[in-house]
Amino acid sequence: MQGKISKKADVALSSLLSRQDYLVVQGNDLAKAFGNLSAFEHQVLDYCFSFITKDSKADDEYSVEAIDLIHHLDINSSGHNYERVAKAFKALNEKTALYFRIEKDGVPGILMTQLFSHIE
Repeated sequence: MQGKISKKADVALSSLLSRQDYLVVQGNDLAKAFGNLSAFEHQVLDYCFSFITKDSKADDEYSVEAIDLIHHLDINSSGHNYERVAKAFKALNEKTALYFRIEKDGVPGILMTQLFSHIE
């Protein structure tokens, strides 16, 4: 049983460390598109983007736990910081509108959506 726990811990740690090296470059089109975010909101968004890999598919879903984000940002797990994270996700939900040009049955239109399908 010890081997399984150790392996799970190694996988979790490896996954978290891979996010430590993740960098969203200012030249990135997504970073430019969401220029109305605070520095903290960008850090939260960058962490969320770090889940996306070259093998990701358009319909992949990702889940983030607030405590993992707090640890990643190296801030203490106080009620104040949980509130900061919640407010950052609220802002991301409100400020990450996406508009796509679409065509349905030969009729041009616009699809209005947002970056996050839901935040729980």
